[in-house]
Amino acid sequence: PLTVAFQTDGIACGSVVRNSATIATSAREDNLDNNRSQTVMTTVQCLPPIFKIAKTDHRDTIKPGEHDTYEITVTNTSGFAASATVQDQFPSNQLTFQSASNGGRFDGSTITWNNLSFQSGEKKTLTVQAQAHGDLRDGAVITNTVQVVNGPTDTDATTVSVPPPPPPQTADVSVTKTGPATVRQGAVITYTLTARNDGPAIATTVAVQDVIPQGLRFLPSDSDSRSPHGRLPDGRDRVRERRAQ
Repeated sequence: PLTVAFQTDGIACGSVVRNSATIATSAREDNLDNNRSQTVMTTVQCLPPIFKIAKTDHRDTIKPGEHDTYEITVTNTSGFAASATVQDQFPSNQLTFQSASNGGRFDGSTITWNNLSFQSGEKKTLTVQAQAHGDLRDGAVITNTVQVVNGPTDTDATTVSVPPPPPPQTADVSVTKTGPATVRQGAVITYTLTARNDGPAIATTVAVQDVIPQGLRFLPSDSDSRSPHGRLPDGRDRVRERRAQ
């Protein structure tokens, strides 16, 4: 028997190769019906391409309303050139779609990259821009799954973290009073009252009261009788004088 071999590089996958052989001789032949062999039909089969896929947003937590970038890495490990379609099951109930690289198309629930071409060993990085919904509750998990159609999948999970509200700001008001250590009987005593707010909030409806000691007579005409009613900003003082006899 004779053996012949052919390379099938130029044959498309799924094609049927038909091959037959003939024989001839210079001698006289009375029967030529068997000078052609039967046709051998061979179907060309291709190995399925093999891809790896990974998805991440490089974070563990996200706040409501924050923007996020997902990276999808697709690698052709087949050993030959191949194409792949990638689909991202986008969680529209938690994220708002903004954009996708490499011609990805969003239909409201799925981002699709159709027939991406890969050389042997080539890696492509696809990106998706999204924004977390503002009403997500603390502890919710955003699960996002991507797949090479008829191939592997990968899932990224990010937990929603709602920061606690800031504590309410309070004011810290104080009052000091100074006056002379001694005074002659019948003379006028002048007291100085200082109202201060050490904040951090603005003090509102501020009122200072001075109880007149027994035996003294208040001198309103010689005193600053205005009390610092109203707003007293953080770190501010107001000084009032009181005179009595």
